[in-house]
Amino acid sequence: MAVTCVVVERCWTGGYEGVSDFVDGVTAIATSGHVLLAVFVSALAGLVSFASPCVVPLVPGYLSYLAAVVGVDDQARAQPLARARLRVAGAAGLFVVGFTAVFLMGTVAILGLTTTIITNGVLLQRIGGVVTIVMGLVFMGFFPALQRDARFTPTSLSTASAESSRS
Repeated sequence: MAVTCVVVERCWTGGYEGVSDFVDGVTAIATSGHVLLAVFVSALAGLVSFASPCVVPLVPGYLSYLAAVVGVDDQARAQPLARARLRVAGAAGLFVVGFTAVFLMGTVAILGLTTTIITNGVLLQRIGGVVTIVMGLVFMGFFPALQRDARFTPTSLSTASAESSRS
C-alpha cells in the first residue's frame, strides 16, 4: 500500500524523471494488488492502442463488415434482439480471429526469414558486395549491353462494341 501511495503521489506531482520511471510506477500500481486501478489502466492502454496507426486503417473495414452483417433488411427486424446481438458479436469475433491469424502467420514468416538471414549473414554480405561492385561498373559504362534503353509501348486494344459502332 505504501508503494502505491508514493507512486500515485509522484504521478500527480510530476516527480518522475523520465518515461521509464513512470512505466515502473504504473507497473508497481498494477502489481501491488489494486485490481480496480489495474483494470482502469488496462482499459486506458486498450484505448490508446486502438488509436495507434496500426489499428486505425482496419476500423473502416471492420465497421463496414459489421454493417453488412447487421443490415437493414426485413429479416433482421424479424429476429429477436438477443439473436441479432449474438450474430453481430459472432461476426466481430470472426473478424478479429481472421486478422489475428493473418498477422500471426506474417509474424511467423518474418521470424523464419530473420533466422535464415542471420544464419546466412556472411554469404549475403558477399553477394551484396558483388552486386554493388557490378552496379558501379554498369553505371560507369563497362558493360555496354546493360546501357540499352528498352521501352514498352502498349498497343490499343479494340473491343467488340467499338468495332460494331464503326460499321
